[in-house]
Amino acid sequence: MGSVVEEGQTLEREMQNPGRETPADFHQARLGPRRVSAEDFLTALFGPYYGRGRQGFIEIRVMGERGVKSYFFRGLAPFQKKRFESKTRHTFYGLLPRERKEGRKEAVEWILALWADLDAKNFPDGKEEAWRNLRAFNLPPSVIVDSGHGLQALWLLEEPVAIEKPELVEGCLLGLAKAIGGDTAVCELARVFRLPGSFNVKEPKNPIEVKVKFFNPRERYRLSDFEPFRAALPRPRRDSEPQGIEAEKQEGLEKVLACKFIRFAELHARDLPEPLWWSLLTNLLPFKGGREKSHELSTPYEKGPNRYSFKETERKIRRILRSSPGPHTCRKIVEHGYPCSLIGTCTVEAPAGLAWAEDAFIQRLRKEPAEA
Repeated sequence: MGSVVEEGQTLEREMQNPGRETPADFHQARLGPRRVSAEDFLTALFGPYYGRGRQGFIEIRVMGERGVKSYFFRGLAPFQKKRFESKTRHTFYGLLPRERKEGRKEAVEWILALWADLDAKNFPDGKEEAWRNLRAFNLPPSVIVDSGHGLQALWLLEEPVAIEKPELVEGCLLGLAKAIGGDTAVCELARVFRLPGSFNVKEPKNPIEVKVKFFNPRERYRLSDFEPFRAALPRPRRDSEPQGIEAEKQEGLEKVLACKFIRFAELHARDLPEPLWWSLLTNLLPFKGGREKSHELSTPYEKGPNRYSFKETERKIRRILRSSPGPHTCRKIVEHGYPCSLIGTCTVEAPAGLAWAEDAFIQRLRKEPAEA
């Protein structure tokens, strides 16, 4: 196997140039004589990064009945040896490389593309109208992926750009989403999207293949091209601004434990990814008995050489209480990898809010399956 640099340079040279505009009709979109595979797609996105000698990781995140697992590949060659084509699990990729083996925003230092997610249900004519929105936009996407229930567009950059001020990049993503009717909740640097070639299994009896619908990796941009779209990131109103976490001050822990995510975390405590574990603790610690429950749900943890430690867990609890602005919201938990089916329809914005929910809703929630 060659070096990461050689691999990136070779892959970058091999990228095709279809030389076409985005087809006018979503259903008649053609990709040329050969299918665009996951390897083709990841080469277009990550090739310039590895071609310039960078040594970060591609994150592949898999979610299924056994929980959530992240794989980290340094370069594209190792990825080719493992397949992610299951029709029973969700498979995602990190849009940006991770400089460490973790999926959090803090591990992201370089931007390779900008993106937008257009959910079909937000358009009267579904995917067809979302496609027309992308086609009418004055900066044509480099890649458009049919994710099963919507379209995901990427605008590849000419070269990797070091992220000096994350809020400026996320502001460009937010403005881009607003300009084309995309989801404004996906404008975060640690974002994951569905991997081409995998399956969208939101409806287990009807898995839908995730397909690259348009592919022109030679269509590349400068980050400055998106500056005109940059929007200010929203700030919560002063009267609702989080005040941090005060440990074990509130009643209502039993209601919070009815949350689908909390029950999922308990079922998969042995190998729960750290971002989800962090979200779990932020929603338990505000309540009386929350600290003890946090240790109870952390005790089974065992991943490789790592094991639960009372001392280490206490250290992290103190850090959460000191640094977290409040319980992680449901949307943040979805970003971290748990695709709750109630997002957007639940009566609360964070699991902690269930402490004040009606008893009838809590009873109904307890009947919901915890698995993704």
